[in-house]
Amino acid sequence: MNKLLVEKDRLDHSDLQKLVDKEVLAIRIHPFIDTADQEAYLQNLADSNLFQRYSCAQDVGVHRIGMTLFETQNDPQMLEAYFRSGEQTYQILDRLFAPYTNPLKKLQQAFSESWANGGQLAYLNGKAMNPGILRKFDRGNFDGLPPHQDTIFKDQGSFEESKCIRAQLAANLYLQIPERGGELEIWNLSFSKEEEKQYYVGKYDFLDRSKIPPPSLRLKPKAGELILFRSDNVHSVRGSIDCERIAISCFFGYYGQNQPMRYWA
Repeated sequence: MNKLLVEKDRLDHSDLQKLVDKEVLAIRIHPFIDTADQEAYLQNLADSNLFQRYSCAQDVGVHRIGMTLFETQNDPQMLEAYFRSGEQTYQILDRLFAPYTNPLKKLQQAFSESWANGGQLAYLNGKAMNPGILRKFDRGNFDGLPPHQDTIFKDQGSFEESKCIRAQLAANLYLQIPERGGELEIWNLSFSKEEEKQYYVGKYDFLDRSKIPPPSLRLKPKAGELILFRSDNVHSVRGSIDCERIAISCFFGYYGQNQPMRYWA
């Protein structure tokens, strides 16, 4: 049994608190959706032309539906575009997955019911944030996503919501996983913004793998599985070799035991 990992068939408040408190590195919930739902979701995605590359990372082999805060790069005009885009995300995914339940809403509802003080859509400076994304890693994307950290403070650090957050969790609900590749790697390690700079390599705040220890966890996701981890810990995704890696994704922000979790992408 790995003490850094919780494996259950449903979300639980006490497990989420352990993740927030860094007592564990990840939570695996399998099955979160059954095989019939997972296959139905994929069938609906088969001919979708809605996926786009990240606006600020066109050369990264990842497409998404829904704009991310990462793409705003502390630019006020991009932030306004992000807010406008976020207003449409639920509607787009509702239509895309109809007549089935939108899996992003399913994920967020389950999380909100498991956390004692519930969950709610995050706001930034009084404006609703984008609730989540649907993301796919290209087949044959051998690079995947190198080691990095995701934090709201790095994306938009001047707002109160960014300054007072106490932990940031990532949630990924996997709809398709390649047989070869697609592993999630997590380090029991995080750096401050200043510390992180000495490890940068290439673009996009990626970290030089050769300068940090081996990952503490290496997880091969399963189709229909939900995995949660602290996104402010260093993490990476291995390249997808034989098919696209497709997942519903969002962040959950922890602001204290007596506060609701707030979700966004």
